[in-house]
Amino acid sequence: MPTGRPFTDDDREQFLELVAAKGMSIPTAAMAIGFTPTTVKRHLKDEPEFREALSEAEGIALGRVEDVVYEEATKHHQAWAVKMWLTNRAERGRWVDERDRGSGGGGNPMGSPALIVGAMREVLTDGTTRDFAVAAVMEVPLPAIEVASREA
Repeated sequence: MPTGRPFTDDDREQFLELVAAKGMSIPTAAMAIGFTPTTVKRHLKDEPEFREALSEAEGIALGRVEDVVYEEATKHHQAWAVKMWLTNRAERGRWVDERDRGSGGGGNPMGSPALIVGAMREVLTDGTTRDFAVAAVMEVPLPAIEVASREA
């Protein structure tokens, strides 16, 4: 989708706003403003200030999701949100699911699938949280992963 036009400061602002406000990934935000992901990634590589601004924008999007999880944990007493908040925000090792200790808990990725499947099962089988969970997942930004090797 090359446009043949320069990547301006206004384009950078638009791109960063999409990442911060909508949680868009680099490729999605790039295409939304009329540039290829490769063009935007090249500018991110060459411009440290733009790269730092992207990190801040991704932090804003992540913060919004964290706020939703906190609200679900405290105001709506959703077990999945309480567990997620405690295991990810408390002092390391303070809140650990005992089921994961023998199957790779404590940072070992082998414990992660069990946690994810269990949390998703709990959320999706409860009709009051199903729609909220789907909406929340759709707002979570994908991590900015360098995929230059695939584009080369």
